[in-house]
Amino acid sequence: MPADRLFGPTFTTAAMAAIVSDAAWLRAMLDFEAALARAEARVGMIPPAAAQAIADACATPDLDIEAIGRQAAASGTPVVPLLEALRARLPAGAAAHLHRGATSQDVLDTAMMLLARDGLELLAAELAAVAAATAALVRLAQNEVGEATEPGGEGRGVSSAMPHKRNPAASVAALACARGVQAQAGILLGAMVQAHERAAGEWQSEWPAVSEALRLSAGAVGRMRAVMEGLEVHPERMRSNLEAAGERLSGEAARAMAQRAAEALIAGTLAAYESRRRG
Repeated sequence: MPADRLFGPTFTTAAMAAIVSDAAWLRAMLDFEAALARAEARVGMIPPAAAQAIADACATPDLDIEAIGRQAAASGTPVVPLLEALRARLPAGAAAHLHRGATSQDVLDTAMMLLARDGLELLAAELAAVAAATAALVRLAQNEVGEATEPGGEGRGVSSAMPHKRNPAASVAALACARGVQAQAGILLGAMVQAHERAAGEWQSEWPAVSEALRLSAGAVGRMRAVMEGLEVHPERMRSNLEAAGERLSGEAARAMAQRAAEALIAGTLAAYESRRRG
């Protein structure tokens, strides 16, 4: 997964990287255990003092996440070593009530949805619009077309072999992110197969796939937002391309054609967004 220091910054944003980080997963799991204890205390399942002790232990930020990750390999889930670490911090009377009636899947599925909620709030409705704009911009920015370029600046779009060339690097990265999201969708579709009684790898495959889909989606949105906010349009090159194609349009006709194209693009992206929102 492109979550490392070398490739990670190219394919996501700092905000989304934080939302789906290991620390965020751990925090969501701890929030689950604290909320479960408080809810069970309200209905009389566990003593209120035990619930408070559990909530206090879950609020402690200094759990060893690396140790929990290493120990998770034995049980196949980080919930088991997390519970062991929490019980070591609790008085005996409270430790017996931790995680009462819950399963590892309850913890991880809830944590995954908490992260997904935060990630989707970050993405909001931007994704459909920028996806459509990306493909169009890549075509416009090709050297043989040259009608639009990404925002300039030191180091942006430079080529290691051709100093004169300016590549649409952010748009290309956004498209790479989109293809990465498609790959994660395949994993999640495969995880829909229902195993006998309990998941035998399907459920577990969702954990990194959901994080990676959110991470890459944010990368696509973030790169294209920056491009659209600073897009450089070259009308003289547009005119030259039209003349080369023998298309000599009047100013009024050109404006009308551009307006129709813009309206079609907006309608298409809004329809795509509404379809995704309903589906």
